Order: sequence, then C-alpha cells, then structure tokens
Amino acid sequence: MRRQIIRAVSLASGVGILFGIIVLALITTIDTRIESERAADRAAHIIADMLSHADPATVPAMIEAAQTDLLHFAVTTPTGEFGDPSAVDDSRVVSAEVILSNGNPVTVHVAPDPRLVDENVNIFILSEVVLGVVVWAIAVGIGVGTVTRMIRPLEHLAAISQQLSDGDLSARADLDGPPEIQEVGGALNSLADRFSQRLVDEREAAADLSHRLRTPLAALQAEADTLSDPQEAARIFDKIRRLDRDVDAVILTMRQSAAGGDGAGDLVAVLADRIAFWTPLLEFEGRECEVAVPEEVPDVAVSNDDLATMLDALIQNVSAHTPEGADLRVEVSVAQLVTVTVADDGPGYPSEHVVQRGHSDAGGTGLGLDIVRRIAVRSGGSLRLGRGADGGGAVAVVSLGLRH
Repeated sequence: MRRQIIRAVSLASGVGILFGIIVLALITTIDTRIESERAADRAAHIIADMLSHADPATVPAMIEAAQTDLLHFAVTTPTGEFGDPSAVDDSRVVSAEVILSNGNPVTVHVAPDPRLVDENVNIFILSEVVLGVVVWAIAVGIGVGTVTRMIRPLEHLAAISQQLSDGDLSARADLDGPPEIQEVGGALNSLADRFSQRLVDEREAAADLSHRLRTPLAALQAEADTLSDPQEAARIFDKIRRLDRDVDAVILTMRQSAAGGDGAGDLVAVLADRIAFWTPLLEFEGRECEVAVPEEVPDVAVSNDDLATMLDALIQNVSAHTPEGADLRVEVSVAQLVTVTVADDGPGYPSEHVVQRGHSDAGGTGLGLDIVRRIAVRSGGSLRLGRGADGGGAVAVVSLGLRH
C-alpha cells in the first residue's frame, strides 16, 4: 500500500510539473521571439531616423557600426545593399523606409539573431527543468513523509494483529493516529480483551471441574479400599487411575490455552522449578531423575507458563505410563534450536500415534503429548517420539525455536 501511494504521488506530481514546464517553455519561446521582434522594430525606426539626418556618404559606415550579436542590419539603396543582407533574410525581419537628405529612398532591414534567441530560450527551459526536478523531489519527499505518517499506525495495528494471531493475547494497540485508526485499534483491543476473558473463564471452569471431579474420585478410591475381592478392587483402582489421568489432561489443556501466547522463556529456570516440584513423587515411586543442562541456554520462543505445561506433561507421562522404579533422564542441548530430550526406562510408546489427541493405546487420552506438540510447533520446533539406543524405553525429543 505504501509503495502504491508513493508511486501515485510521484506520478501525479511528475505529470503536473512536466505539464507546467511544457506550458512555460511555450510561453517563454513565444514571448522571447515577440520581444526580439519588437526590439528589431524599435532599432529599425531609430536607424531610419538617424539616416534621415545623416550624410548619405556615411550610411555604409553607420550600418556596419550598428551591427550587434542580437540584431543584424541591412540597408537597401538605389545604388546597392549595405550591412549584412544574408543575416536579415528571415521571416522575422522588420523593415523601415526613410528618405535621405539627397532625396534617395532607403529601406532599413533589421532581424534578431535566431541562434541567440534560441540559445536564450534553451537556457531558460533548462533552468525550468532543473527547478522542476527539484520541486518534484521535494513533492515526493513530502508525499513519502505524509504516507509514512499515515501508514505507520496501520503497520502497528497489523503487527498487533499478528501477535494476537500468534497467541500473544497480552498485545494491545496504541490508540494514536487519525480518529479512524484509533477506532479500529480500540475495536481490536476490545476483541483481545474478550478473548483473554474467555480464556480466563475457561481456566476457572476447568479448575472448578477438576475440583468437583477429584472429590468423588477420592471417595471412590476410599470405597475401593473396602472391597474384599482383590481382583475387583484392582479393576476399580485401574479405572480410577485412568479417570484421574484424564482429569489431569483436562487441567493441562486448559492451563496451556489460558496461558495464551508466545514469549521469552527461561528453559533452565523453569526446568529446575518443575524438577523440584516432581521430585517428591518420583522419589516415592522409586525413580531416579538425571538432568543434563549446558552452561548457556538461550531463551526460547515459548512463555514460561507453556514451558511448565510442556515439562509437566512429559514428566507426568513417564509417571503414568511406566512401572514404578523406571528411571527418568532429561537432557537439554543447543544448536539452531533448543532441544529437550526426555527418556525413560519403561516399555516405550506403543505406537507413533500416541501423540494424536484422543488416542488411548496405553490407557491415556493423548492430550498431554498433543499439548507438547502444539507448544513446540508454535515456537517453530517439533516433537519426535522414539525409543532408546538399545531399543528399550521411550524417548520424546522436543525442539523449541529461539527467541529473536
């Protein structure tokens, strides 16, 4: 849009200035020629008046003395022509007749020098062209400045819209510029506020739902403890654990949605915090957790909340789908992307489809790994699943884009 407007301003101003130069050139040419003919006419009458009082013998000398670069003179007498007859052989010649003191008629011919007239016209036209170019450059500069001031608020709105589209719901437009732009920016901010509020409402609803579900789950678990049939108790406990994992997956999903947006995430700090959070459970289950982090890890294009959600989903996946005592390893590496590798000593993933939402080969919903995948993809990375080097255990490799 900026280029189109600047191109239109440049073209319009250029055409206008060119038209003005052409008109001025025509007027200047006509005016210069008319003025030169008037000068020739005045000179012809002056010379004629001088000759009428002069000695006829001095006429040739007077004509030669009157010759100039601008005007050429010639005199026709009964005895011949004097001066420069070839120079006055032009359509712009001016003639005046006079009677000398001896009674002989004389015709005075005066013509402006066409080369000098054309040279003066060309110099004036060249000056007009130079001035026109300067005026055109000034007009284009003013147009570019005006367009830039007009477009800058629109570019700001476009950038805010892109941030909102990328998930950064904290982005808000500055309400400056023309009233129309302010109105659009206000509407965009209102829309972002509504989205943010909806996400907060969803998070609160999920928290309320999880609270409502965990209370009866605890009651069911207490009821299962009173069953006398061990097989029936084990079957009910298994169903309760599956339902509990589903509730955790819902909480993770709503937490990731409500976190909303990209940001500069400190992976090292978040990883240390989540490992400290999960360590009591891992120790209770008899697991060892090995963490390897390089000295320098750049910020990633994922918010700290999303990093916490991602790490919780990966660690919880190990806790839920591997037998107690299976160890856990978390390794961070840095290249073009930051890579987080989570490996365990469990049976491994049943298939590559476990990353798909709703898949339940191992008794889960697939929500946790799907959340991890979406966080990675949004940052410019990916999620890859596999097995360990010896063919055993599950390995999840999460690549995260760097924050620019």
